This record gives sequence, C-alpha cells and structure tokens, in this order.
Amino acid sequence: MKKISILVFLLFAGIAFSQNYSYSNGKKQPLEVSKKSINIFVTNQFVTPPDKEEFNGVHFTENELNTNEKWATLRFANELSDVAYYQKVNELKNLPHVTGVGKHFKNGAYPTVGTSNLFCV
Repeated sequence: MKKISILVFLLFAGIAFSQNYSYSNGKKQPLEVSKKSINIFVTNQFVTPPDKEEFNGVHFTENELNTNEKWATLRFANELSDVAYYQKVNELKNLPHVTGVGKHFKNGAYPTVGTSNLFCV
C-alpha cells in the first residue's frame, strides 16, 4: 500500500510541476495543456470502438507523410480533470493500432495547438 501511495504522489507531483513552454520572438512562453481535446494517431487497421462516446462523429484524416496512418482530434464536451485527462491519454494509447496520442496546448487568448509525433512541445 505504501508503494502505491508513493507512486500516486509522484504521478501528481510530476503533473503539477511539469512545465510546457515554447519560444516566441526570443521569449519563453508558458503553455497549459488543454484538457478539452486530444489528437489520436492510428494505423489503417484501427477500428473505432463502439463503446467509446468520444469517437462519435469523429472523422479520421489520412496522414500525408505516412499513408499507413490516419489521425483525428477528439473533443470532449467539458474540460476533463487532470486525473481523468491522463487516464484518457493512457486508455487511448492502449487501444489496438493506436500509434500515438498528441496533447493540445493553450496560451492565453490564442487557439489551441495540437501536437503529434512530428510536432512536440
């Protein structure tokens, strides 16, 4: 039980103290993870799970750089809590034929920016 408590503490500490940022005009700009949407990258063999409501109405786009892969942005009705968001990320990563999951970041009034295996923050 003590090991589980330590693991949970480290997980939350890592989430709380992880910093995401970019540079614009030579200045460091803080970024915040947007927990309202997420990108998912899958192979052409991926089949949408019928029991996952976040896939309702989602259209996958073929990856122009890799024709064996496609991607989509999943949008959630409400912003998820930190725990629910990271559980969703791990759940998506574990689906068959998922090659990656990319977070969306926000910075003030600007629109969110999604990431992929090619564009990282």
